[in-house]
Amino acid sequence: MLRRTGTRPEVFDSQVLIEDSAFDSDYFRVTELPSVLTAGKNMMKLQPNLDLLAPGMRIFILVTDISGNPIYHHIYDYQDSGGRELIGIWIYPEIPPGLGKIEIRGVASLRLNNRPVPNFWLNKYNVRWVRDIVIEPARPNITPIIFRNVPGVKLTENIREYLTQTYTSGGTVTSSLGSLGNLTYNNPNGIATIVSDTPGSFTADMLGGLVVIPEPNSSLQQDGAFSLAAGETYNFSRYIVNVLNDSTIEVEPYNILVESNSGSTDPAQANLSSISQLASPTTFGPISNYTMSWQQNPTYVSGSQNSQSFASITLKNLDPMVGNVHSVKTFMKSAGYGTYQLVSEDVLQERNLLINVDSGLAYDPIGDFKNQDIINMYWTGSFTVGEGIDPAHGQPLHNDTFLMSAIKLGRANTLTDSSSYLKVTHKTPIEMYQDNEYNITFNIIGSKFSTDQDSCDIVMYVSSSDGTLPDTDSRKQGVKVLQLTSEENFTATVSQFTPVDVAGQPVSLIPQAVPLRGAGMNLPSPPYSTQTTEFVANTSNTIGDTTQGVDERQLSISFTPSKDTNGHLVFVVPADKGDWYISNIKIEGATDYGFTPNHTFVEAPIQTPQADDILDFKFEFYNANGEIANITLVTQSIDFAGSNLYISGNNNQLSGSVTIGNGLVLTGFSR
Repeated sequence: MLRRTGTRPEVFDSQVLIEDSAFDSDYFRVTELPSVLTAGKNMMKLQPNLDLLAPGMRIFILVTDISGNPIYHHIYDYQDSGGRELIGIWIYPEIPPGLGKIEIRGVASLRLNNRPVPNFWLNKYNVRWVRDIVIEPARPNITPIIFRNVPGVKLTENIREYLTQTYTSGGTVTSSLGSLGNLTYNNPNGIATIVSDTPGSFTADMLGGLVVIPEPNSSLQQDGAFSLAAGETYNFSRYIVNVLNDSTIEVEPYNILVESNSGSTDPAQANLSSISQLASPTTFGPISNYTMSWQQNPTYVSGSQNSQSFASITLKNLDPMVGNVHSVKTFMKSAGYGTYQLVSEDVLQERNLLINVDSGLAYDPIGDFKNQDIINMYWTGSFTVGEGIDPAHGQPLHNDTFLMSAIKLGRANTLTDSSSYLKVTHKTPIEMYQDNEYNITFNIIGSKFSTDQDSCDIVMYVSSSDGTLPDTDSRKQGVKVLQLTSEENFTATVSQFTPVDVAGQPVSLIPQAVPLRGAGMNLPSPPYSTQTTEFVANTSNTIGDTTQGVDERQLSISFTPSKDTNGHLVFVVPADKGDWYISNIKIEGATDYGFTPNHTFVEAPIQTPQADDILDFKFEFYNANGEIANITLVTQSIDFAGSNLYISGNNNQLSGSVTIGNGLVLTGFSR
């Protein structure tokens, strides 16, 4: 998620006349403030005492963490039924746990017992209320859910055929005795990898598999300063936690219980008593004596007459002022029956939106490039040369060499003009909604053609098939979101978006304050943090004059559309700017622990009372404590074809009678 940052107004640096020592405040009347601030949007309410506060003057709030750093809070232009102002306090995962502080300042016109304020303190921020509060970002958010705006829902029927799983060589595949080439183990930085000397050794379905090496001849064995602890062996047996490419996997670190001389590898200390400790070999190999076993990914075969009806439920604008939507309950009733029945209860989470919605498989991703067929079916590419298109060099290719299950965006050898570029995008757009924040993630590696090449360069846009999103540069490919280059130093340039309010006006970065109702003052807009790109690097960010270029395995960036649109991701590589390898592209409604994704979806299996029925649906939202939100959604008169009745097996019985059509009656029996 984009981060909103707190501010410290200057008013909190001055002295005050009145210390409001009441637990819930005599002046500001603080209510519903929890004892602990947890993950996400926490709540407190104010009901300013207008008998003691000066009319027309703002009230300022400051929330700080254990280090005194401001924490973002949002003051809503909202009053509950009791006339109280609603404030949300946003606790992000990175905020340090510990004892924080809430301070409120205002302008008092009277002291308690109706004593006047001295002239020197008139119309000055002269009263404050302070309260310590515990902050625990790891605790789940149980704040009551309060929506200001009604969320949106889109509901369609999806009938899925029952699919049969098949395997080319059984459910489990085992390879042994060096059939994948010689393996070498390395663990220099706590990240254990195994590299095969034979390209094409590893596949994506090996994730979670087991590698067993009976006698690895590790660096510990070669050292000689260590000896095995009693009952321990050098046997290596570790699970695969990541498949980086077709010749490299990551495994669980290899730790062995050994005995060493007082923890020292110095042979001069051999006369000292031995102690037991865990040791981790840094290397071993090459090894040909090993076994590997893993669960093979199945192939799904259609052809069954059995099917199931699902309600595909898209939820948008899920933006509670406070609280977090933990789960959603889906209820249904038929036009022929008058009572809602619970059909599913789903824990709400971010979902990958870059999927094939028409697939027989639920949530079938199109950014997981397992083979060329996926690329050909869902992605398209072209080379732009001047004003024309060169289709002969545009189609991207599947590649496992640098990243497993990757798409390769490469150059055409005949195109060197800097104005030419490769464009790759997915064919079917995805729905994206105004002011809903999206997180776009993928793995990426850039490779220079040679040491003589100036740089690697790639640009990512979000475009709209309906023209609703603006073009932000001369290529006219949509909103420029990201640019990566490997010139002297690694840089990531992200387009900056100016936040706007509901009227389309840019927000100002002035401190927040509570207006006194009836004062005729507009609520100030919230400050936003700078949009940044986050990387988890496996190499240095500094790129030298090498053939490798940019190597960033994981990239995450946020995007918020200015309008509802049907969006496309567009990747552009200028001619002669390197080869790029991208894998595992996802688009999800942005969220963090304790926060609700604005845009997500669930699927609920539906058993209609009869075929081709008219259904009404109701949706209820709950927090982690099982408390229902203040808003419930209802949709009416949705046409559902429904599931079929499928009878299989040899032991089915019809004990009553079945009428077929208008006249044929089959009578069952029991024995």
